[in-house]
Amino acid sequence: MKYSKESRLLAYEDLHPANFSVVGDEEVAHKSERLKKEILNYPDTLINCIGEVYYISSNGSDDNDGKTKETPWKTLEQIEKNQERFSENTTFLFERGCVFRGFFGVKSGCSYGAYGEGEKPVFIGSEKNYAIDSLWQDCGDGIWSLEAVSENGEPLWDIGLIAFDNGESVGIKKYCLEELVCDYDFYHDAENAKLFLKSKGGNPALSAENIEICSRRHVLYGYNVQDIVIENLCIRYTGGHGIGLSNTQNISIKGCEIGWIGGSLQDPTIRFGNGIEVWEGCINLNVEYNWVYQCYDAGITHQGTVCTHRDIRIANNLIENCNYGLEFFVDENSPVVKNVLYENNIIRASGYTWGNQRFNPWAQSAICCWYRKTKAEKFVIKNNILEISRWYLVYLTSPSQEGLDIVFDGNLYYQKKTRGAYAALWLDEEKLPANNQKAFEKSISKIDKNSKACKLLT
Repeated sequence: MKYSKESRLLAYEDLHPANFSVVGDEEVAHKSERLKKEILNYPDTLINCIGEVYYISSNGSDDNDGKTKETPWKTLEQIEKNQERFSENTTFLFERGCVFRGFFGVKSGCSYGAYGEGEKPVFIGSEKNYAIDSLWQDCGDGIWSLEAVSENGEPLWDIGLIAFDNGESVGIKKYCLEELVCDYDFYHDAENAKLFLKSKGGNPALSAENIEICSRRHVLYGYNVQDIVIENLCIRYTGGHGIGLSNTQNISIKGCEIGWIGGSLQDPTIRFGNGIEVWEGCINLNVEYNWVYQCYDAGITHQGTVCTHRDIRIANNLIENCNYGLEFFVDENSPVVKNVLYENNIIRASGYTWGNQRFNPWAQSAICCWYRKTKAEKFVIKNNILEISRWYLVYLTSPSQEGLDIVFDGNLYYQKKTRGAYAALWLDEEKLPANNQKAFEKSISKIDKNSKACKLLT
């Protein structure tokens, strides 16, 4: 790759979506397709719920009362502006086959799901399709600009991702006009609410049918929330998190599709964006049967500073093309990490993603646990498939001096024989190699003595 911390230059060829594909194990590919089909056809369990129900459809009207399928609301704004009037035990159902643009907060005691026939309802963080030629102004030298403002005229928060034609091409974020060298390089001048894009072929709206410009927002968000179900929603195209929650209890997220997430600045030097994130307190979390892909950071993560993480189950998810599949970390002062289970997940092609433009691609991994000093109790990772990472299948630190406090049991491991690819970064930052089959097997035996497969792919 042509990237360096000093120049921040990365050619588009390094990030072309054609390079996101990697040939893996044939049997794993079949299992992944079966799991994806199961997720896409996950049943609607909220349609017979007890309590107040509101229906939302792109074919509805905000003048309706939203209380029947025949009188649905039309926009997400109705949820936002009426939050105070909704009681606990309220269910919001979105019509399948509909597309909604925008963001909304979830409320304690409420459920969010789908009704009707067809594909899952789609929620897009990008406010509109920017493939409109009149929006773009020619600045010369192959650079085009547009006004980076929301529909109400407010400046957009930091733009982290631009996706063209449903991800057929992606933008590469730069930090000044002078860095716009290659096609699809972009710079967001947030202070002056301007977006600049390199497009040598002319007005970008004339060469793309769809342009999603993704700013720093979470599509679904909730803070200090509990007793929530999120089911069968499709969430795409935002610069923040797909689902971003913090300080939670009793959360269930199931049957969702989440993709093309992240890339906005968390601070002046660090970009972020996870498919599903629970930050700080996390008690009784169930995340199952979700398909998560193309995330700048992690597919699914629970993390925090001073917090408790207890009774967590992440199971039967398909996570593809994220920098980290499953990510976990807590601060050294966190009191409890207990009863955590990752099982039956398939995590594929970690690091083979548009997020490869990050400053630290060398930490890419299927399962990642950053620094921590809080010892875990009953933390089990079993029966998962970890297939191919640009760097590590497992990136794991441990606070224990007596050995690993997280149990790996019966997982399947597949790694690509390529430069920079390892089995794991282990405990005290020991790199476990995967440069040949024998070395790979030896490395995995340190992680998982009951592994069901250990195969080095060429």
